Amino acid sequence: MIFCDSHTHSNFSFDAEQSIEELCISAINKGVKRIALTDHYDIDCVLDGLYPGYDAASAKSEFDRCREKYGDQLEMIFGIELGQAHLREKEAHELIKKYDIEFVITSIHNLDRVPDYIFLNYKEIPQPMIDHLYERYVRELCGAAKFEGAHTLAHITYPARYINRDGREIDIKRFYDLYRELFEIIKCRGVALELNTSGIRKGYGMSPNEDLLRFYRECGGELVSCGSDTHIFGDVGADVEDCVELLKSIGFRYLTCPAKGGAEHIKLN
Repeated sequence: MIFCDSHTHSNFSFDAEQSIEELCISAINKGVKRIALTDHYDIDCVLDGLYPGYDAASAKSEFDRCREKYGDQLEMIFGIELGQAHLREKEAHELIKKYDIEFVITSIHNLDRVPDYIFLNYKEIPQPMIDHLYERYVRELCGAAKFEGAHTLAHITYPARYINRDGREIDIKRFYDLYRELFEIIKCRGVALELNTSGIRKGYGMSPNEDLLRFYRECGGELVSCGSDTHIFGDVGADVEDCVELLKSIGFRYLTCPAKGGAEHIKLN
């Protein structure tokens, strides 16, 4: 049984294909008991006119319809993945309040007025600049972690996926001092660290990797969530069970899961 998947996307995200109903059907078929729908809203890019908007009203309406239809088989929490929320805090809080958003993921996909890390061509970027871009990323994570109302912080090694994709390397351990600062922030604010499983099925590994996850635990980290980051039909819950077993082996005692009105911490047996 997969108790919960804290990070899922529907076609209300600009880069996802599955409908909310398809997500529900897939979750039920795979034995997932609870999901948070956390569609993208990279708020700075939307407000700057770089990305299409997020139709929160339509997403909430379709979510409510599906919750009415499938609610006896699947617990559903209406959430959001807010990219760069700390850069547009006022507007982000207005959105959360207006649409009764219950579960909030914060993440960093890009620096202010810089393209998403996925779009950069690292083959043509000198190594010192790659290191600089990664350092800036971790510093921005510290800002995202301070966003009031955040429940979990997503995929904290995001640029490494695409640096490695382009045949380049990044030594994450060089940035452990910055990650230590980040972990202190999320500990103090009660924000969970997300273990994102999407990279396992895509060939670049989970985020964070096991070494960084263990370092978080060594730094006193307690709260951790787990999400598939599904964008297509059939991926919901992928590798979540195995990652929960890994969390237990490292010494984590609780799994942070989406819940009505926020998050709850489920004891790992």
